[in-house]
Parts: sequence; structure tokens; C-alpha cells
Amino acid sequence: GSETDVEGDNLPEYLEANFKYRMLGRVKPQLTELTLGFLDVIPEALLTVFDFQELELLMCGLEEIDMDDWKANTEYSGELTGIGTDHQVIQWWWEIVESYDNEMKARLLQFVTATSGVPSRGFGYLQGNDG
Repeated sequence: GSETDVEGDNLPEYLEANFKYRMLGRVKPQLTELTLGFLDVIPEALLTVFDFQELELLMCGLEEIDMDDWKANTEYSGELTGIGTDHQVIQWWWEIVESYDNEMKARLLQFVTATSGVPSRGFGYLQGNDG
């Protein structure tokens, strides 16, 4: 490849090869050793059983979920816009969620947001898949 001129026709191929080299090729020995060390701790057979979120929970454990922060940073839409926590159904909802243990709260959070953890700066910094 070093003797091939980059032109309009082969630019996408060049960019892909360059990206792969810079992101993977240069650090392949280090990534290989990191992977081997990781697989010494957690056998590969166990990794196939869990998705990345479940693995995160297993490895990092559960943090305490701040319910006041969660409530304060929840946005209500539709018929609940502007009413929010004053609505009886919302009050019942939060009563149920508060009765959950931390694991169940994390599972609910994962279901609703696709992550079981809260950003280090709180729920106000949690972004949805639409940004």
C-alpha cells in the first residue's frame, strides 16, 4: 500500500486501511495481552452468557440510586406535561419504584434508559438515544 498513490477511486479504501492501522494495528500486541489477561479472570464461555450491561452489573456492582435526583430530572410528556409529580398516577408510580430494592431499580433504569448506571454527575446528565 505505501507505493500506491491515493486518488479519488481508492480514497475510501485508503481511509479505512489507515483507520484500522491507527486504531488497531499499532496497539494490537497490547490489546492481545489485555484480552488474554481479561480472559484469565473471566472465562470466554461466561462472556457469551451476558450482554455488556449485565456484565457491567456483575463487575461493577450496583451503586445506590438517588431517587430524589431521578424524580427531579424526569421529564413528563403528553397529558402529564406541566402536571408531573402532582398527578396521582405519577405519585403511585414513584411509590412503587421507591419500594424496589436497588437491584430492581437498576433493572428498571436499564429497561427505560438502556443503562443500569447513573452518570457520575447525576440524572441531569443522562441522555436518551435521541441526545
